[in-house]
Amino acid sequence: MPVPRGPGHELVKARIDSTTRAIQHDAAGEVVVDGASHYVFDPRGQLAAITRHGQLVEGYFSDAQGRLAGTTHSSASSPDQVFAYDGLQMVAAFDATDQPIWEATWGPGTDRLLSWRDIANGGDEQIR
Repeated sequence: MPVPRGPGHELVKARIDSTTRAIQHDAAGEVVVDGASHYVFDPRGQLAAITRHGQLVEGYFSDAQGRLAGTTHSSASSPDQVFAYDGLQMVAAFDATDQPIWEATWGPGTDRLLSWRDIANGGDEQIR
């Protein structure tokens, strides 16, 4: 059976894990509600936060280039994690005390991940 769609092919409901969720969009066509989750976008149209039952699930900080700069799981105005970039590639994450969480090594070009290391948990390189 086809999924019902609204204007511009926007979903009006989705079935996830045996639960049907109503989908609502804003004027820009972005999903703002899917059941209990609400999505908040910044003025540039980037996802800024996800809330569920009025509580923050995750917040997102973007840099001037529009890249993901950090995340938070509390209502604090500073991130729990911040991300470092080499050009367009995210290469590391740091916690709120500037301790490294993970790092990545990229090959030439875009999206050619060579290795990823979980520093926070003492993990070895995961990809080679």
